[in-house]
Amino acid sequence: MCCVCLVAAAHRTIGVDCEGIDLGREGSVTLIQISTPSKIYLVDVLVLGKATFEGGLREVLESEDYVKIMFDCRKDSDALFHVHGVRLQNVFDCQVADIIIRRNMTGMMPGFVQGIARCLKAYLRISEAELQDKAQGKLLMEDPDVWGKRPLSRTLLNYAAFDVANLHRLRDIMLELLGFEFNLAVEKYLSICRDDNLDTQHIIPDFESDILRYLFRNTRAARPRRDREDEERQDRPGRREEAPRKTDERGTQQSA
Repeated sequence: MCCVCLVAAAHRTIGVDCEGIDLGREGSVTLIQISTPSKIYLVDVLVLGKATFEGGLREVLESEDYVKIMFDCRKDSDALFHVHGVRLQNVFDCQVADIIIRRNMTGMMPGFVQGIARCLKAYLRISEAELQDKAQGKLLMEDPDVWGKRPLSRTLLNYAAFDVANLHRLRDIMLELLGFEFNLAVEKYLSICRDDNLDTQHIIPDFESDILRYLFRNTRAARPRRDREDEERQDRPGRREEAPRKTDERGTQQSA
C-alpha cells in the first residue's frame, strides 16, 4: 500500500482535491491533493499514470469507511469516474454544506454558490494575506494546459496545497452549524413536557427555528449578497462614509 494510503488508513478522514486539464470526462486528472489535519500530499498523476490508483488509492477513494472532505466535487467526480474508473464515495462536500447552512440561516435557498476563498473568509476568518497563494496561482490559470506541464512551479504547488490545507477545519465548523438547529429541537423535546407540562405526543412542537436566523443574522456567510457587497465596498481605500444603519426590535437592519 502506498504511503498516502497508509496515512489515510490512520486518519479515516482526508481532504481531497484534483487538478487537471479541462477537468471532467473529456479532460484529464494530472494532480491529486490529499491532506490530513497536519500534512499535505501531492500525487502526480501525470508522472505515475495508472500506477497512481494501483497502490490502494482507488480503494480509499471508493471506500465508505473513509470520509473524503472536498469542495465542489462535481468535476473531480466526473473525471475520476470516466477517465480512471474511480467512483468517489462518502464525500463531505463543503460547498454543499455552505448552501444548506445559508438556507437554514436565511430561510431560503441561496441563489448562488460560493467559492472556497469566500467560504474560508466567512467561516474561518482567513485574511486576504493568507489567500495570496490562491490569488497568485489563479493568475496562471489563463493557460488552459498549465496543470499538464512539468515541473510545476512553486506558485502552482502552493495553490494546489492551499485547496486542501483548510478542509478539515472548515468541515469541523460546518458540522457544528449544521447540527445547531437539530440540537435546539432536541432541547425543546427535553423541556416541553418537563418544564411546560404540555401533552404533545401526537403533534410536532414549535421548534422556534427562527432562532437560528436570529442568532446568525450577523454571520458574513449568511448575509444577502447586497449586504456583503456593501461591506466590501466599505473596505476599499478611499471609500465614502455611508449613513449608519438602524436596527429595529426584531434585529432587522434598516437604512437610516
